[in-house]
Amino acid sequence: MSCGIMWVSCILINVAIQLYYTIHKDGFLLRLFIGAFKFDYTAIADEMTPMHRILYLLTLIGMVVFFFPGGYFVGSILKNYL
Repeated sequence: MSCGIMWVSCILINVAIQLYYTIHKDGFLLRLFIGAFKFDYTAIADEMTPMHRILYLLTLIGMVVFFFPGGYFVGSILKNYL
């Protein structure tokens, strides 16, 4: 259960940071999409403050680490209630 919560929280924190910089920095969204096409998700962190950079990179790692146990838990809840 805690892996599912950690996985969802990593996703939400990562999306919140991306939305913050998309709103406050010009051209951030375009650079984010270009980095995604190159499979270079860490290059965009160079424009962030040190605190946001650390949070962004930790949530990227957390999304990968907690993917299988967290996804299994969230999927089992959705399967039972849908």
